[in-house]
Amino acid sequence: MQVLLLVAMELPSDASSEGSDDTDSFRAAKIAVLERMTPIALEDALLGQYDGYTDDPTIENKDTNCPTYAALRCFVNNDRWKGVPFILEAGKALDEKVVDVQIVFKNRPQFPKNKLTLEIQPQARMSMTTNVKPVDCISSGSSKAAAATAVLATNYDGEAIGEDTTYPIENAYTRLLFDVLKGNQNNFVRADELVRSWEVFTPLLHQIERENVRPLPYQVSPAKRRCSDCVEGKHGSQRIVRVFVC
Repeated sequence: MQVLLLVAMELPSDASSEGSDDTDSFRAAKIAVLERMTPIALEDALLGQYDGYTDDPTIENKDTNCPTYAALRCFVNNDRWKGVPFILEAGKALDEKVVDVQIVFKNRPQFPKNKLTLEIQPQARMSMTTNVKPVDCISSGSSKAAAATAVLATNYDGEAIGEDTTYPIENAYTRLLFDVLKGNQNNFVRADELVRSWEVFTPLLHQIERENVRPLPYQVSPAKRRCSDCVEGKHGSQRIVRVFVC
């Protein structure tokens, strides 16, 4: 949810002030996103449980419906994001461990989708996948519609360059500890944000428990990680934002 809020939030009101560290303005921008989200419905959820989950001796209820995978579709109903589905996906026992954001742009049906990928873990990197006209099509003067997929990628190798030196980029927990020492609360959840986040998810959790909704079984480490394609599919050529934590 934190990644979704960072992607969807508007520019904080104090961002134009050089050196400004107005924590309230930053966290208010995240709250503004949550206020425009409605509770997630069961029909917008895809739940799974990997085969063998209940073989774990610590799982006492062998008939548990506890999901080990979830893909959820939600919406931010403001002027910028109205009608754009956000797909949240997280799971265990999948074929790779990764945290990333994929922003899939509107496309023409006959072409592949343009996509911006922001990978957070395990390697910080950014890539842009776009459709380009092939060189042979340009040289031949052909007017026939054709496109090839090109990927432009940038890796962050763990170092940042200052004015006089190069220094390592610290890991996330180190940065959080520094934030604590400096009194910077931007990356910490405020109480009203926590309450509003639970209001988005709690009705779905209660319905799953009340109706004993059974998750779909899946094999450990399946060939394809992103099972949420079936959740996304009904949106056709629309812009889509997908947030993955696997």
